[in-house]
Amino acid sequence: MTSSISGLYRLTVEERRERIQKATGLDAAALSRLEPLEGLSGAQADRMVENALGVFGLPFGVCVNMQIDGRDVLAPMVVEEPSVVAACSYAAKLLRAGGGVEAHCSEPRVIGQIQLMEVEDPKAATEAILAAEEELLALASSGHPRLAKAGGGARALRVRELPRLEADDPCGDMLVVHLSVDVRDAMGANAVNSMCERIAPRIAELSGGRVALRILSNLTDERTVTVIGRVPFAMLDGKGTANGEELAKRIEEASVFAERDPYRACTHNKGIMNGVDAALIALGQDWRAVEAGAHAYAAKDGRYTAMARWRVEDGHLVGRMTIPLAVGTVGGVAKSHPVVAVARDIAQVRCADDVAKLCASVGLAQNLGALRALAAEGIQRGHMRLHARNIAIEAGAEEHEVLEVAKRIADAGKVNARHAADVIRELRGTPEATPTPIAIAARKLRKRPPTPATPPIEATVEDEMSELRPIEHELGGTILVTGASGHLGANLVHRLLEEDGVRVRVLLREGSNNAAMDGLPVERVYGDLRDRDALDPAVEGCRYVFHVAAQLSTVEPTPEIERAIWESNVLGTRNLLAAARLANVERVVVTGSFSATGYDLDDPSAVADETMPFWPFGGSLPYVHSKQLVEHETLKACVEGLDAVIVTSCALLGPHDYKPSRMGQTLVDFANGKMPAYIPGGFSFVAARDIVEGHIRGLQRGATGQKYIIATQYVEVDELMGIFEEVSGHPRPKIRLPASVMAPVAEVSSFVLGNFFPGKSQRLTPAAVKILDQRRRASFERARRELGYEPTGIRQAVHEAYADFARRGFVPAREGTTEAPVTERTEETRARAATGS
Repeated sequence: MTSSISGLYRLTVEERRERIQKATGLDAAALSRLEPLEGLSGAQADRMVENALGVFGLPFGVCVNMQIDGRDVLAPMVVEEPSVVAACSYAAKLLRAGGGVEAHCSEPRVIGQIQLMEVEDPKAATEAILAAEEELLALASSGHPRLAKAGGGARALRVRELPRLEADDPCGDMLVVHLSVDVRDAMGANAVNSMCERIAPRIAELSGGRVALRILSNLTDERTVTVIGRVPFAMLDGKGTANGEELAKRIEEASVFAERDPYRACTHNKGIMNGVDAALIALGQDWRAVEAGAHAYAAKDGRYTAMARWRVEDGHLVGRMTIPLAVGTVGGVAKSHPVVAVARDIAQVRCADDVAKLCASVGLAQNLGALRALAAEGIQRGHMRLHARNIAIEAGAEEHEVLEVAKRIADAGKVNARHAADVIRELRGTPEATPTPIAIAARKLRKRPPTPATPPIEATVEDEMSELRPIEHELGGTILVTGASGHLGANLVHRLLEEDGVRVRVLLREGSNNAAMDGLPVERVYGDLRDRDALDPAVEGCRYVFHVAAQLSTVEPTPEIERAIWESNVLGTRNLLAAARLANVERVVVTGSFSATGYDLDDPSAVADETMPFWPFGGSLPYVHSKQLVEHETLKACVEGLDAVIVTSCALLGPHDYKPSRMGQTLVDFANGKMPAYIPGGFSFVAARDIVEGHIRGLQRGATGQKYIIATQYVEVDELMGIFEEVSGHPRPKIRLPASVMAPVAEVSSFVLGNFFPGKSQRLTPAAVKILDQRRRASFERARRELGYEPTGIRQAVHEAYADFARRGFVPAREGTTEAPVTERTEETRARAATGS
């Protein structure tokens, strides 16, 4: 491929695409995505940002003539400023004459920072942390085996002391630990942030201080790219009144001006970032992070200065620039933005280093183009020639008139709407007055095709409703279920196995109780949600994912339990959704918890729906907070382009409860006479068959980013005791303690068991007493309205649960209890399991 394409700007858009197609080998279908109506759709935009109203278009251009390390490169650029692409392409031609741009990348290291406060002995803390460097690096890398396999991972630690800046500084001295991580071809934010989270508790222990922030730095001074370009004097001849050598010296003077003066340096560097940012946007990179890091790096020595420097050397003008560039080819918006994929194909970038070299080279060329124009004739003249096109269009020039009008007003030095209107009248030979903006708008409206006849009202309403309906997803292909060994997950797996054309894959943890999957024809994948790299093989090839797994706890947590809940539920969800997005999973259904749904603070028993705001205060358990954050992670993933739906479960009753759950254990204890007392209250319960049906309907019909509560019915504890009596034949406990009495008993019991018998299960925790006393009721009207969901009944769910427990010997077998209905498909599933097929 050659990037030396002359006269590209003279061609029509269609002709340019044909030239690029021939140069790159891309097919026409790929390049057709650059059409305004073929790129990012409104629906995709709605999944990427909050409160989306539409799509804001920007011109997508290509810088030609670029040569980097001897390889021809076409550099895609997204920018609205008229002169950027033109100046960059011409400057690339000048650099090409000197052998192109030489580019060198450092190791792809990104820095994570851990802020330490209240450190009594900073020197001792520093020594302790550095002495444990090997241990800390191993701990940081332990959660990212795939990164280590690719050659990356945590590499080094550095400790810095940050004293007070001023006498009135509100904070005391701080320590900050820098974790240097080789992130390979990733931008690295997720990996570095999770590593900082992982080692922060150990660092706090070593330092004796308090950990505050744990976050990556966008000043990536350990991940830089250096570019060098040379222009022979002969290539600079003929610009303005200067010969080549004289013009080179003027450019050198302009460079030194920027090196010495921050006022000039700011504009000098803005020109560089015009090119860098345009390439970053086109290639789907975080241009804001790079921009921030580049300007900070320009002031690394305590004084803001020029990013690029130019010198006259041996008959050449030589430019050199080193800037930090944290870019990646793994992750990002390439999967969600169709045009980014085309841009990467045009640029033929193979790895993160390719992206960094291209963006830095474009920045150097952009700087050369600006300095050349400034030093020779002033930048305004060249810029205004390009700006004249916009003025011509604003004045009402037709498409075939724009270039001629722009040329005439630029040559006359009168680049304004009035003179453009005069030129338009002259070209057309008409004496009409300068068109007003209203006249211009009216002219454009007259050119629109006639509006078709209005259809009947019924058809119009139906058409609008069809546009609002989500696309219905059909069950089929490989479906991953996390938390498959749990109560809900096991029921979901059994239901999916009844479907033709569905292959069920389950994510299990080694060493956990996975008895629920014994004998089932499922594909087992072992891994941990906390290990981001382990999830890629789990989601690979999956069409859908049901994310059911969660760590549940209603006990008063220790710091260790609280951390485990956060890592499993929040970090685990974040990791899984990121893996699903990269694997192009069509849709993910995330299981929510009704406990994380808001309620009326004045009347907790009032019916609550999906719109109720969550109240984060008042002693909510870490589990509840974690499930609220799980919803936030899901919405963030939708913003990043993933199609995900939240299906919220209430207290679950039903079969396949292998561990068993808290509700299942309550039924078992009741049937075996081991339940001495109970408390009145109530809660919204859901039958296993209902929550499973809700998940499937959420997958098929749910709207992206929406939450659907699935409940069967609200049941008072007294009524539930009656159902337990009916199904077990055992009388209810004689002792019925009100919540006001049971709450302090639960507090004492929780303290004693937690401190002296930590392994013993707590049936009634303070949180459980509070929840039952609140009598919270769930509304499933949205699920009924949008998903077509209809509940069954809790009595049947309890019967099915009891029959399943009896089959496994947990409770006495009794006649009259019923299992879940057995269908032909269920029998077929059991037969396949028995034969191992």
